[in-house]
Amino acid sequence: HESGSAEKAYGKMAVKHLMQVETYGGEQAETDLPFYQGIQALKVLSEGFLKYFKTEIFNLSSTAAKVEAIRFCPPSEVNIAEKESKSGLMEQIREYLQFNSSDYAIYLANTLKEIQAERLLLIEQKKLLRKGADLAKKMIKQPKNEAKILEVKNKVEKKLGEQAHMLFQFGYGNFNKVMKPVDDEKNMTLEETQFFLSEYFAAMNKSLESFVALLDDTINTLKFRQLELSEVQLSELQTEWLDRFELGRHLIWKRFHDIDEDVLQQDPIWIDLHSKFIEEIELQDTQQVQNLKKRASDWKNIFSKLSVAFDDGNISEVETIKQSIMNAESSELNHQIALLCDAMVHELKGNKVEALSTYEQITHINLKMFALKRVLHFSLEDRDHDKVLQTLQELVPFSKEYLVNFADYMALLGQKEMALQVFQVYLKDRGDNLMVWVKLADLAKELAQQEL
Repeated sequence: HESGSAEKAYGKMAVKHLMQVETYGGEQAETDLPFYQGIQALKVLSEGFLKYFKTEIFNLSSTAAKVEAIRFCPPSEVNIAEKESKSGLMEQIREYLQFNSSDYAIYLANTLKEIQAERLLLIEQKKLLRKGADLAKKMIKQPKNEAKILEVKNKVEKKLGEQAHMLFQFGYGNFNKVMKPVDDEKNMTLEETQFFLSEYFAAMNKSLESFVALLDDTINTLKFRQLELSEVQLSELQTEWLDRFELGRHLIWKRFHDIDEDVLQQDPIWIDLHSKFIEEIELQDTQQVQNLKKRASDWKNIFSKLSVAFDDGNISEVETIKQSIMNAESSELNHQIALLCDAMVHELKGNKVEALSTYEQITHINLKMFALKRVLHFSLEDRDHDKVLQTLQELVPFSKEYLVNFADYMALLGQKEMALQVFQVYLKDRGDNLMVWVKLADLAKELAQQEL
């Protein structure tokens, strides 16, 4: 995350929600929201390693994003005690990484059993949640139901224990209506009480269903891991590995099975899996950088940022975006976006002639509509009727609604018969537009075209 990082290079173009992170060197660096959230998650994981495994994690790079639970340690200060030779440590690591398939099978079975039990507990609460929701619906007609509903609510929370709080945190967004402030909770009306209880049960149910879906994914993964341990053909695992993007999993599978190396090297499936794995790990860019580059070159994302900067009258932001485009890979679209930036800057600086001339040079289909709308704006200001009509005609392929504007303008210029014909053309495709039918009728009446 030092200056010159991917975020620094692509941030303005690629990051929707810019976040600040501090590096171990004390520098403030920009990044995107997912990466920022990842740092918070890494903090929790690191605290877990220290608490449960008595293992402290260090970072050796002063330019890395700082994580509270991970301390910085310069490479020069890394020391290995004389009694622990490097080769001895490496041997310990190799031994630790070796899989014992029997122990692993027990671990998978126990974990699967634990998660299935958790899922069952949650599913059982759905009946109570439905009961609470049904009682809440009848509460207005049967006010005495309130005590029963609260009893159901307390029963659910008691059975779930800590899981109830977890579901609240997990589905936090579902509980927005429940958490709205009430002026006087003790004197809530019956309708207010019904509303809040109904929303509570609905929110808890949504949160529960979403979490159960995650548990189902985990259960499927555990069952697939068990399948990897069984005596199955490589072909039965290939598709799932590729779908899960678990390139390299074939190397783990190899540890579970006593298969001759020469046989594997002749297997076309093994060769395909291994080549894809090698291709992946040889990529120079991290997934984060790849994502930033992809978003930075997306014209919709670029145009969205340009539109916001233009609407805010932010000339420096428009110029910054143009510079990013100029530094990117050369293409006709990027050249056209740079032209659009120039036109915007001219307009924001009040250079109408230069702005109009530059907008008229924009021909790329993805940008032309915006440019034409700006030309239309200038033409209306200058009362250049011919230019207005010409621009409206050019806008029609982008939206048939511009036919209405064209007809309205023709009528203003006194060319009412022509306007009438344009309204008729429009209504052949947009016959459900009542306002245009009214305009057509008024114009026909004015021209004394009784038949029409």
